[in-house]
Amino acid sequence: MDIEIKLLVRDIANQIIADLQKNIREKRVTEFGPMNNTGEAAASLRWKIEDGNLVIYSTMPGFNYIMTLETGRKPGRMPPVEPIQRWMQQRGINPRDISQESLAFLIARRIGREGSKVYREYTKTGKGTGILLDVIGNRQYIKDNVITPIVNKLTERFIEQMQSA
Repeated sequence: MDIEIKLLVRDIANQIIADLQKNIREKRVTEFGPMNNTGEAAASLRWKIEDGNLVIYSTMPGFNYIMTLETGRKPGRMPPVEPIQRWMQQRGINPRDISQESLAFLIARRIGREGSKVYREYTKTGKGTGILLDVIGNRQYIKDNVITPIVNKLTERFIEQMQSA
């Protein structure tokens, strides 16, 4: 791959990551606001070329952690209480008749039993939050931000080569 194409792929990949990060930080998916809590998910996004394909991935631990932004957390094991308590503190959630730690425990227990609110509201209806899929699963986005820039660059290079021949 020559340098112009590498730079174009870099720019496209960086734009995709920037748009994903914007959705993570700003898209309101519940009445509690965006999914962004610690900023780790948005900051973990990277890209690479693997076997000729552009791969967008997350460096966060856990196989499907980043996908929980789209589909929520399925029922199963109870999640840790501490991140939920941090989330409550960051959003100024101060319960009146129960300690913050107790409420965080009850929320974690419910997530373990029923899945997260995102899972219950979106996944059961077959719709994700759109945090990821509005970018990487959207045909118009791919056309406008991936295919069109590549076609334009290749057309420009073809015209230049024809004019210099």
